[in-house]
Amino acid sequence: MPVSPDSLQKQPYEQFNISVDFKKQLASDETITDVTVSATDSSDADATTTIVEGSQIVGQTIKVGIMGGVTGETYKLTCKITTDAIMPGGNFEQYEGDVSIIVVEE
Repeated sequence: MPVSPDSLQKQPYEQFNISVDFKKQLASDETITDVTVSATDSSDADATTTIVEGSQIVGQTIKVGIMGGVTGETYKLTCKITTDAIMPGGNFEQYEGDVSIIVVEE
């Protein structure tokens, strides 16, 4: 599903937090109860420890620490969330959002 932001650029030295927003997918009273954040590089290899520096649930968004990366590389950051909304069969609702992180040297 689309999330905001869907892409961003950073330099290799930079490290900062981004907020991956799921508000458009969730009901106003729905709560995120669990999150898994991972990242892959352009060859689909795991790059989570290269670019991700932790995550935190903040309301209906996921705060993710972004760090490092290799100049010229595009990483796919994936946030998978579970909410407290229960489906008719008894399972909890789950959503997935992706953010492209492009590392450039300016």
